[in-house]
Parts: sequence; structure tokens; C-alpha cells
Amino acid sequence: MTTLMREAKRGPVDLGLSTPCFELWLILHHADCARPFQSTEDAKRKLREVLPSWSESNTRFADFSDGTEAACQRARKLDPDGEQPLKNPSTGVWRLVESLRGRSGSN
Repeated sequence: MTTLMREAKRGPVDLGLSTPCFELWLILHHADCARPFQSTEDAKRKLREVLPSWSESNTRFADFSDGTEAACQRARKLDPDGEQPLKNPSTGVWRLVESLRGRSGSN
């Protein structure tokens, strides 16, 4: 566990870590993805595979908004206990989404 993670646990802070990168969260809006990535570039290639129109300079909310619920469900399956936030792949962004929606995140 990193120092940042230990500090967050002490206070009223939740982290939305994504391993290996945030693009995993975007992939999960469109597809299941439980295989580890070798690098951030590997994850970006996968994202372009599932959404060919995606580019870093043109990430559009509209391309992902309809898949948010599915992404939350898929992300939960990657780390059901929330005990391995650095597992490859994993993302805790679903907790932020659930929090913003006013849900408990334990559903």
C-alpha cells in the first residue's frame, strides 16, 4: 500500500485509482476486460479496439455516458472486495461515480 493510500484511509478521502491507467475505466464502458495490461499504451490500444473513434485528444463524454452503469458493474467484478486497488487491471472510479449518484457503492 502506498503512502497516499494510507493517508486517504485515515481521512474522509476515497481514491479512484485505475491500474494501469484511466483508460481501463473507459474500456469498461464498452466491454469486459480482466486481462492484465503490459503498459498504458497497451490499454490505449485496447480502448481503440473497442472504440475505434477514440483518441486522447478527442475523448467525448457521449461515447461513454450510456455505459456508465455497465462500467461500474464490470469494475466491481475486477476487485470485489476493494482490497487490491493496484491489481492489474482494476479501477476504483466506480466508487466516485456511485458517491456522486448518492449510492453506497456496496450494491
